[in-house]
Amino acid sequence: MLFDLIDTLQRKRRLLFVAVFLIIDFWLLSFGAQLLQTHRSDITSRIHISENAPAPAVYQSDMLTIDNISAGLDHAMSVIEVSTLRTAIHAADGMAKAERQVQAASESAWRTGGAAATASGRAATQSLSFAGRIVTFPSVAVRHGSGQAFETVSELTNSRLTAVIQPEQNLAVPVITAEQAHQAYLIQNGTLEVKPIKPTGAGGACDNGAGNGGYPMEWCDAPMDNIHTVAYSNDRINRECTSYAYWYFTTVGGHSDFHVTGNANRWTATSNYPVHKAPAVGAIAVETAGAYGHVAIVQALPGQTYDGKAVPDGYILVSEMNYDWHGHFRYSYSPLGKFDGYIYP
Repeated sequence: MLFDLIDTLQRKRRLLFVAVFLIIDFWLLSFGAQLLQTHRSDITSRIHISENAPAPAVYQSDMLTIDNISAGLDHAMSVIEVSTLRTAIHAADGMAKAERQVQAASESAWRTGGAAATASGRAATQSLSFAGRIVTFPSVAVRHGSGQAFETVSELTNSRLTAVIQPEQNLAVPVITAEQAHQAYLIQNGTLEVKPIKPTGAGGACDNGAGNGGYPMEWCDAPMDNIHTVAYSNDRINRECTSYAYWYFTTVGGHSDFHVTGNANRWTATSNYPVHKAPAVGAIAVETAGAYGHVAIVQALPGQTYDGKAVPDGYILVSEMNYDWHGHFRYSYSPLGKFDGYIYP
């Protein structure tokens, strides 16, 4: 009898160890999946840039030179990199699917356990249910800490484009199309991000390290495109570039009678305020490239000092929202050639 009891206890202890290891295993898999899904935008961006890069001239020449060999190796590495990144995306989707299956199984087991379950059965069911709950923790942790991680991954991938392809899970990230991803690339192309010494309106979901420009916190903390923020349209466009520029021009600038229609690339054509080719402080800079265009507020001209730093020649300092299609605010030095017109106060 005593030996039977010892044997039973040993089996229960082994079962407990197995359950603990399974919980840790699923937690690590979930954490890895959530990291990959959170930074899926950077991975997709890198794939887009690599696949659209021009092929090296090595294949067009019969001469075998060091430059040709180097170009060929670079191209081969690019192909390997794209393959690796695509594998990472597939792995993330697979892990996310496995996580959902585990959670569904744990919920089913908990519902069917009932009062008739034995003590050991209840313990196993509770362990499985706990595993289902604990694996959801990384998604919360990643969401709350994604700002710094996102910047690090962006640096590692050397990507300025931040396209987001919505994963299978309903994560708290914007859903954008390839067309919108291309627009984000056009917005950031050639610009230099500026970190202000004293950010304006720091805090909120719009803040990615540069404040939020004073943008209303209620609009800033809401998910993108969930609130009516402009008088000229019934569309919900909070945290969009047009929402910020319209708010700044009418509220901060005091031009309450300002009126435009359409996407950002239509603003110079539909504005009831004068449009000029040269920039001016307080004006709305309008970029018409791409399917949507982009608008920003001019804060300083070339050679002027702002926040203790001189604006480089050939650039203007602008404040802008949704430069990355994540609804974030920033200051940037933008090349003068990017903008097709300026709406003056």
